[in-house]
Amino acid sequence: MPDKMKGFVKEPLLNSDDVELLFTEFDLIHLIYHRNANQHRTATWWKSFNVLHRKLRQLLLIFLDIEQINALGTRHKLTTTRWNKLGRLRHRTKQLTQKAALQLTARARQNALKLSRYIVKDVIPKCYLMCYTILQTGEFITLGFALLALVSRVYFLLRKIKGLEMITVDKLKAKEKITNHILEHAKTEKVKIINEEEEDVGVAMIFDDSSIAEHRVKEIEADVNNIVAAAKTNTRDHKVAKKGKDKKRKKRKSVKDAMDDIFGF
Repeated sequence: MPDKMKGFVKEPLLNSDDVELLFTEFDLIHLIYHRNANQHRTATWWKSFNVLHRKLRQLLLIFLDIEQINALGTRHKLTTTRWNKLGRLRHRTKQLTQKAALQLTARARQNALKLSRYIVKDVIPKCYLMCYTILQTGEFITLGFALLALVSRVYFLLRKIKGLEMITVDKLKAKEKITNHILEHAKTEKVKIINEEEEDVGVAMIFDDSSIAEHRVKEIEADVNNIVAAAKTNTRDHKVAKKGKDKKRKKRKSVKDAMDDIFGF
């Protein structure tokens, strides 16, 4: 390879085996998409699944473009696909110079990294919630488990992308630093409190946790008894009021029956 071509073919964002696996997962997602579009397209979870299907297809098309531009042993070229006026697909292959190929590759890598970051951070968490909502309804359990497995495998494969791996590792390290700082701060505060308690002069008071627990249980039992007693008095008052109403109704009914007997109704 000439010196001017050195450094052109960079390390791929994702190795070929993982790209093939990602294509396999997309084929399954595409199949589920077309099999269930008529039945579930009005459901709330379909929106996030539709976004995953669309964005993953865009990412795989970018991978194909990068592979075609950087194909070894051939000239740099890129094939574009468009619909013509008659509604037919039209493929156009364009020969590229080295400079144009370099620029297109760099731009495509940036777009792929940006898109994969968006899928991992925003789309896939919503898809996990989507799968759990399907499982909660209990009507389409098989579909819910299938989508959950597909989303998990897509997430596992996208995490292997070179730029994303560094970002996630940096975030984990930052979280570890924050937690360690909080723990150290808590330990120092605890040591200060212990030292202050040791400096205080006085009789040490020992609290028995069991006595506190028994006292709390007694308080809860007393509250429950009060609630039950109040409920009983309310039901008793309700029964007395109901009996009074029944007596009034019977009296009115008896007067009405006497009037009916007089007038012969």
